[in-house]
Amino acid sequence: MAQTKNQEDLIDVLIVGAGPVGLTLAAELLRLGVQFRILETRPEPEKYSKAANLWPRTQEVFAAIGVIDRLLAESVPIRTATLYAYGKRMGHVTIDGYSSPYGTPVMIGQNRIERILSDHLVQAGRSVERGITFTGLHQNTDYVEATVEGNGKHETVHCRFLVGCDGNKSRVRNAIGLSIHPERLERRFMRQIDARVRWSRSVRDDQIWFSFSTLVISVSFLYQKDIIAFGSLTMIKVYPIAIQLLRKCKK
Repeated sequence: MAQTKNQEDLIDVLIVGAGPVGLTLAAELLRLGVQFRILETRPEPEKYSKAANLWPRTQEVFAAIGVIDRLLAESVPIRTATLYAYGKRMGHVTIDGYSSPYGTPVMIGQNRIERILSDHLVQAGRSVERGITFTGLHQNTDYVEATVEGNGKHETVHCRFLVGCDGNKSRVRNAIGLSIHPERLERRFMRQIDARVRWSRSVRDDQIWFSFSTLVISVSFLYQKDIIAFGSLTMIKVYPIAIQLLRKCKK
């Protein structure tokens, strides 16, 4: 039998996942005065750069939220792209000049975006609830019962809206019976490396470099002073091949 819920026991929105999408939604709900909770399975914040570019429209959204100045202070503008193929300079592309108050794309690590958005929530008296995993849901007439667990306890959360921002293996999506069928691209792979690079070319931090050969290598300067290398490579062969191809880039 369909049920209704006492409005006083409901929160407006339960956000599952505190990556850039979940945190951006939380910051926007905060701006609009909407009640929410945001949960994250990971006990610690992200430490890798991962997706590291912000295009103009995204910057406009962050401006509306109120965090754009902090993001730009820690980002690097990308105005040009230089393309090389098999050791030869093939071209130079201008990638700024968009019709926007923020017309230049910028590079900033996902870890920094998440930290700035999280700090924004904390300054408003809100925070990410870490170490909490979504386990299931039950849909009622005018609310959702979401079950979560973590930190030694189980809880049922009653919310008007449940939003899954928990990535490509989303537990929320699976719980409502939606599935995706990704297509595997044979002989294609991608690895991202956060590292210090010895670089004999231009050190202008508003450029991005592409080298096309047996591998496509992109070199972007994320930070001016504090590039940090985390962990170690899982594909040992990538490093010497990458270095070899970078050395082939000639003036």
